[in-house]
Amino acid sequence: MQEVQIISSTSLIEAAFDRSIPSEVQKINDFTSQVKNMLIDGVDYGVIPKTEKPCLFKSGGEKIQFLLGLTPQYTVIDKHYTPEQRIKTEDGKEKVIDSYYRYEFMCSLYHNNVKVAEGVGTANTKEKKYVAQQKFGIYADDLANTVMKIAKKRAFMDAIIAVACISDMFTQDLEDTETVKSMKVDKKTKATHIDTEQIKAICAEAWAGEILQDELLSLIQEVNASYKSVVDIKRTDYQAVFDKVHQRRVEKKKCEKGADKE
Repeated sequence: MQEVQIISSTSLIEAAFDRSIPSEVQKINDFTSQVKNMLIDGVDYGVIPKTEKPCLFKSGGEKIQFLLGLTPQYTVIDKHYTPEQRIKTEDGKEKVIDSYYRYEFMCSLYHNNVKVAEGVGTANTKEKKYVAQQKFGIYADDLANTVMKIAKKRAFMDAIIAVACISDMFTQDLEDTETVKSMKVDKKTKATHIDTEQIKAICAEAWAGEILQDELLSLIQEVNASYKSVVDIKRTDYQAVFDKVHQRRVEKKKCEKGADKE
């Protein structure tokens, strides 16, 4: 795809609206209003704990991409791999250091063969939510493809937020928790329900197994039919839900290997 020139975000937004509007500020305001009306709370964006602004989810970014007529292209900026290491500790015991994967992508957004924005995203297997999965037997080698996808997604979201002039409306969904809906919980709920790290662990496991939101909800409801989303899960049911999601991921992986052999 040939680059002709770099154009501004306001020029792109102008192309999507009536060119007779005199004020660029008004054009941006009209566009952001349309974005607000188009996106669905809890599906395309939502508030997750410890964030001030709503997080824009991937589905919301894709709707904005469609609205503006954009085409993304990805470039690998950097990738790094360190194999598993086994070292001797001072007391003579063997310690295993897990392998390490890191990816960095650039996402370039094009409109009619013209580059209009760029975004950068990184991900690695040392992130807290991935390290936490080691106790469940999930290691870096199992997550290499996952962190690659996450890095690409983060680059895409970074570019979308920049080109659409909506950084005042949304922050990027850095925790990759598309299934987390907008919520405000009281202290009593926080004491009985799973915390943010446990939510991230379940969502990361679902992402690694390419388990979509409806399928994830179905697995959650196998544990307790009253649960409507991942944030409803009680602490006492966390392990049961995680195990079900992990088992579905293992089953899908076996099916993929079987299909490859055929």
